[in-house]
Amino acid sequence: MLQIKGYCMLPKNSYTNYNLYNYRLVSEKYKNTELFTNCIEISCPSGYIEIINNISVLIKKYNKLYKQKVKFSQVKMKFGNLTIYFENGPMEYTSKQYREYKKLLEKINILILESKNLCKICGKQMVDIVINSKILKKCFEHYNAHVPSLTEY
Repeated sequence: MLQIKGYCMLPKNSYTNYNLYNYRLVSEKYKNTELFTNCIEISCPSGYIEIINNISVLIKKYNKLYKQKVKFSQVKMKFGNLTIYFENGPMEYTSKQYREYKKLLEKINILILESKNLCKICGKQMVDIVINSKILKKCFEHYNAHVPSLTEY
Protein backbone atom coordinates (compact mmCIF):
# COMPACT_ATOMS: atom_id res chain seq x y z
CA MET A 1 0.00 0.00 0.00
CA LEU A 2 1.35 3.43 -0.93
CA GLN A 3 0.67 6.56 1.04
CA ILE A 4 0.55 10.06 -0.39
CA LYS A 5 0.33 12.97 2.02
CA GLY A 6 -0.84 16.49 1.44
CA TYR A 7 -0.48 19.20 3.99
CA CYS A 8 -3.86 20.62 4.90
CA MET A 9 -4.65 22.45 8.09
CA LEU A 10 -7.72 21.36 10.02
CA PRO A 11 -8.37 22.84 13.41
CA LYS A 12 -7.38 20.66 16.35
CA ASN A 13 -11.01 20.38 17.34
CA SER A 14 -11.97 19.03 13.90
CA TYR A 15 -14.13 16.33 15.49
CA THR A 16 -16.51 19.05 16.64
CA ASN A 17 -16.59 20.30 13.05
CA TYR A 18 -17.45 16.87 11.57
CA ASN A 19 -20.90 18.00 10.43
CA LEU A 20 -19.61 21.37 9.26
CA TYR A 21 -17.15 19.67 6.89
CA ASN A 22 -19.76 17.05 5.84
CA TYR A 23 -17.53 13.98 5.69
CA ARG A 24 -20.49 11.76 4.76
CA LEU A 25 -21.01 13.55 1.45
CA VAL A 26 -17.68 12.32 0.08
CA SER A 27 -18.19 8.79 1.39
CA GLU A 28 -21.70 8.51 -0.09
CA LYS A 29 -20.54 9.78 -3.48
CA TYR A 30 -17.72 7.27 -3.92
CA LYS A 31 -18.39 4.20 -1.79
CA ASN A 32 -19.93 2.13 -4.60
CA THR A 33 -17.72 3.24 -7.47
CA GLU A 34 -15.22 1.03 -9.28
CA LEU A 35 -12.07 2.71 -7.96
CA PHE A 36 -13.30 2.46 -4.36
CA THR A 37 -14.53 -1.16 -4.23
CA ASN A 38 -11.91 -2.25 -1.66
CA CYS A 39 -11.59 1.11 0.07
CA ILE A 40 -11.82 0.62 3.83
CA GLU A 41 -12.37 4.30 4.64
CA ILE A 42 -13.48 7.39 2.77
CA SER A 43 -13.35 10.18 5.30
CA CYS A 44 -12.45 13.67 4.17
CA PRO A 45 -14.22 17.05 4.09
CA SER A 46 -16.78 17.77 1.38
CA GLY A 47 -14.61 20.61 0.06
CA TYR A 48 -12.20 18.00 -1.30
CA ILE A 49 -14.69 16.35 -3.66
CA GLU A 50 -13.15 18.06 -6.69
CA ILE A 51 -9.64 16.93 -5.65
CA ILE A 52 -10.89 13.32 -5.33
CA ASN A 53 -12.65 13.65 -8.72
CA ASN A 54 -9.44 14.84 -10.38
CA ILE A 55 -7.39 12.06 -8.80
CA SER A 56 -10.00 9.51 -9.92
CA VAL A 57 -9.73 10.76 -13.52
CA LEU A 58 -5.93 10.43 -13.44
CA ILE A 59 -6.14 6.88 -12.06
CA LYS A 60 -8.76 5.82 -14.61
CA LYS A 61 -6.57 7.10 -17.46
CA TYR A 62 -3.52 5.31 -16.07
CA ASN A 63 -5.46 2.06 -15.56
CA LYS A 64 -6.86 2.17 -19.10
CA LEU A 65 -3.54 3.03 -20.74
CA TYR A 66 -1.46 0.45 -18.85
CA LYS A 67 -4.16 -2.18 -18.21
CA GLN A 68 -3.73 -1.85 -14.45
CA LYS A 69 -6.20 -2.00 -11.56
CA VAL A 70 -4.92 0.74 -9.26
CA LYS A 71 -7.63 1.60 -6.72
CA PHE A 72 -8.11 3.69 -3.63
CA SER A 73 -7.50 1.73 -0.46
CA GLN A 74 -8.13 4.53 2.03
CA VAL A 75 -8.91 8.27 1.91
CA LYS A 76 -8.77 10.13 5.20
CA MET A 77 -7.52 13.06 7.18
CA LYS A 78 -4.47 12.12 9.24
CA PHE A 79 -3.00 14.69 11.62
CA GLY A 80 -4.87 17.37 9.67
CA ASN A 81 -3.46 16.24 6.31
CA LEU A 82 -5.33 14.69 3.41
CA THR A 83 -3.88 11.18 3.17
CA ILE A 84 -4.61 8.66 0.42
CA TYR A 85 -3.52 5.04 0.21
CA PHE A 86 -3.60 3.09 -3.06
CA GLU A 87 -3.47 -0.60 -3.91
CA ASN A 88 -2.52 -2.70 -6.93
CA GLY A 89 0.34 -0.52 -8.16
CA PRO A 90 2.90 -2.18 -10.46
CA MET A 91 5.51 -4.25 -8.64
CA GLU A 92 8.30 -4.38 -11.23
CA TYR A 93 10.39 -1.35 -10.37
CA THR A 94 12.20 -1.39 -13.71
CA SER A 95 9.08 -1.46 -15.89
CA LYS A 96 7.69 1.45 -17.90
CA GLN A 97 4.42 0.97 -16.04
CA TYR A 98 6.19 1.63 -12.76
CA ARG A 99 7.90 4.77 -14.09
CA GLU A 100 4.54 6.06 -15.31
CA TYR A 101 2.98 5.09 -11.97
CA LYS A 102 5.58 7.25 -10.20
CA LYS A 103 4.65 10.15 -12.51
CA LEU A 104 0.99 9.54 -11.68
CA LEU A 105 1.77 9.69 -7.96
CA GLU A 106 3.67 12.94 -8.45
CA LYS A 107 0.63 14.49 -10.18
CA ILE A 108 -1.61 13.23 -7.38
CA ASN A 109 0.72 14.68 -4.77
CA ILE A 110 0.54 18.09 -6.47
CA LEU A 111 -3.26 17.95 -6.36
CA ILE A 112 -3.21 17.00 -2.69
CA LEU A 113 -0.75 19.77 -1.84
CA GLU A 114 -3.03 22.25 -3.62
CA SER A 115 -5.86 21.17 -1.33
CA LYS A 116 -4.31 23.11 1.56
CA ASN A 117 -5.49 26.29 -0.18
CA LEU A 118 -9.09 25.08 -0.52
CA CYS A 119 -11.99 25.62 1.83
CA LYS A 120 -12.81 22.31 3.51
CA ILE A 121 -16.54 23.13 3.34
CA CYS A 122 -17.07 24.29 -0.25
CA GLY A 123 -13.75 23.66 -2.03
CA LYS A 124 -13.26 27.27 -3.13
CA GLN A 125 -9.86 28.96 -3.04
CA MET A 126 -8.96 30.50 0.33
CA VAL A 127 -7.13 33.78 0.78
CA ASP A 128 -4.59 34.93 3.35
CA ILE A 129 -5.97 37.22 6.04
CA VAL A 130 -4.63 38.49 9.35
CA ILE A 131 -6.47 37.64 12.59
CA ASN A 132 -4.91 38.54 15.93
CA SER A 133 -1.53 39.11 14.26
CA LYS A 134 -1.64 35.63 12.67
CA ILE A 135 -1.80 35.02 8.94
CA LEU A 136 -4.56 32.49 8.27
CA LYS A 137 -6.20 31.14 5.15
CA LYS A 138 -9.96 31.73 5.03
CA CYS A 139 -12.79 31.27 2.57
CA PHE A 140 -14.90 34.44 2.26
CA GLU A 141 -18.06 32.37 1.91
CA HIS A 142 -17.37 30.47 5.16
CA TYR A 143 -15.38 33.13 6.92
CA ASN A 144 -17.13 32.73 10.28
CA ALA A 145 -17.57 28.96 10.14
CA HIS A 146 -14.63 28.49 12.48
CA VAL A 147 -12.55 31.24 14.01
CA PRO A 148 -9.60 29.47 15.64
CA SER A 149 -8.32 30.44 19.04
CA LEU A 150 -4.64 31.28 19.35
CA THR A 151 -3.99 28.02 21.22
CA GLU A 152 -4.90 25.98 18.15
CA TYR A 153 -1.77 27.00 16.24
